[in-house]
Amino acid sequence: MTSMWTEIRNIISKHGNTDGLLLSVIDKNGTLYYVNTEMRKVLENHGQKKVVNLFDHIPNDRMNDFKMSIIQSEITGNRHVADLTVKNGHDHLLNLQIHPMEDETLKKKLFFCIGKEVKKFVKKEDLTNLICLPVILYKSLLKQIPDMVWAIDEQEKLVYANNAFMEHFRLTEKSLHSNITGLLPGKVIAAFYTKHIEVLKTSKQIKTTQKIELADGTDITFLVTIFLVDTTNGEKIIGGHAAVCDDYNLEKQLKEANDHILLLNRATTDAIWEWDMKTGHIFRNDTLMNMIGYSLNESKGLAWWLGRIHPEDRDRVGDKVKSVTDKGQQSWEDEYRIKCADGGYKYIHDHGFIVYENGLPVKMIGSLHDVSELKSLRNELHEEKLKQQQELSETVINVQELERTRIGYELHDNINQVISTARLFVDMLKISGEEQEKLKQKSIDYLQLAIEEIRKLSKDLVVPHLKEKGLIESIRTLVDDINLTDKVQIKFTHDHESNLLSEGKKITLFRIVQEQLKNILKYSNAKKAGIDLHCKSNMIKLVIKDDGIGFDSSHTRRGIGLSNIYDRTRFYNGTAKIETAPGDGCTLIIQIPFE
Repeated sequence: MTSMWTEIRNIISKHGNTDGLLLSVIDKNGTLYYVNTEMRKVLENHGQKKVVNLFDHIPNDRMNDFKMSIIQSEITGNRHVADLTVKNGHDHLLNLQIHPMEDETLKKKLFFCIGKEVKKFVKKEDLTNLICLPVILYKSLLKQIPDMVWAIDEQEKLVYANNAFMEHFRLTEKSLHSNITGLLPGKVIAAFYTKHIEVLKTSKQIKTTQKIELADGTDITFLVTIFLVDTTNGEKIIGGHAAVCDDYNLEKQLKEANDHILLLNRATTDAIWEWDMKTGHIFRNDTLMNMIGYSLNESKGLAWWLGRIHPEDRDRVGDKVKSVTDKGQQSWEDEYRIKCADGGYKYIHDHGFIVYENGLPVKMIGSLHDVSELKSLRNELHEEKLKQQQELSETVINVQELERTRIGYELHDNINQVISTARLFVDMLKISGEEQEKLKQKSIDYLQLAIEEIRKLSKDLVVPHLKEKGLIESIRTLVDDINLTDKVQIKFTHDHESNLLSEGKKITLFRIVQEQLKNILKYSNAKKAGIDLHCKSNMIKLVIKDDGIGFDSSHTRRGIGLSNIYDRTRFYNGTAKIETAPGDGCTLIIQIPFE
């Protein structure tokens, strides 16, 4: 199947490039699929490599505007006019029309760009007329339009008619270049003849509605636009566009328009917008413009609005609108930042409703709400919640430490004292016989072992005096005590102690070190271990590593010790991670924010 851009290329090849039009076909990334000779001359520089991407030739300061024009063309499905500058050693100011189209071969969206290089002596109005309806585009761009489109020369001959026109008046290709009076019904000729003559004389466009009674007695109402097309050879051609609708639909449209105006007038307290997707025109009421600080005469089309959406939100919003219309959905909503006239940004909630005709989106109506204050309150609420969670965590840690300290003192001062007294009584017993002496000594040994174990346990439970001693010194003392046993040699590296750490976080870090060293002594069979405590980027990082036997973390149940480490870390919005494997030692990584 022949693709549309190939068809355009064939038409251009047939008609030649004598009219000086700049023609190209690109995708949304600027890749060139077709470029004619005139356009290539504008883009190529002497000795330059092959022209492959239009974006490569557009200066950065004009790139965003041109890309916005492509986006608007893609979303609306309508042509969009863009002014841009390209370089090939010196500047070329171009005026291009961008026409979106689906390529049937490549199965992707392409854009047909047609225009002129703007010279100083060329008036912009003349340029617009030159590229508005060039004959070479009729077959490729107007053939499938459901409305009727035609063109008549000064001799009243039909020089062009699209499919809809041909089918409605039952004409064939042989009808072209025939006098219009012999082709159309007399009532149609009578209705439009004077309009054509008026346009030919004044060169001014005419828009009108015309009701015509056909031969079968039925009435048809035409919504008609008649205009003059100046060709490059000076020949005048009259172009026409007509959409057919019956009286009921016309009255219904007028009634809906009136109702819509009344609705907008009544809803003056809301920021309202309306986007006509056929014409690209966007209406925004005073309330909306006052919300963002612009005057009504500053308000422009879709590209103007998209350009003021925060860059981080822009693609998301554009993609959402396109996705909704592609799927035929009735509405969409999103929250994004919009740049105001004072240069600041506001958070707004945008809610749009889509109107469809024959399955195609033709209009979008919506409203905006300023949610900046609500967003600020949400952020404050979130920060307050985090603060409360931190305070709660501090309280829980403090209560736990108080309870541990109470149990530690109870073990040391009471239970240990009771066992020590029992040991004295056992020692005072008078034993006769060697067997009884052995039993007495065994009892004394076990009682002494219990005393030592309780002393160690109470020492672990009682919170260290970090206020006087400090976190670094407390960890160093713990490491020195273990190093004296010769069971494992531990190396401790650290920064200077940070004053940003709260007392609760210092206790938490000490308990994590204490707990992990217990695990190393009990399970790892390690010979060496290291503790690294450093502060970086508002984060304190604790790493405890050993060269022991390791374990498979995916198949090993997390014990009380590790659970305590993870729970304590989460209390302060921190993270805990274990890296280990059988025979490969174990590394515990703790990160806790200062705030």
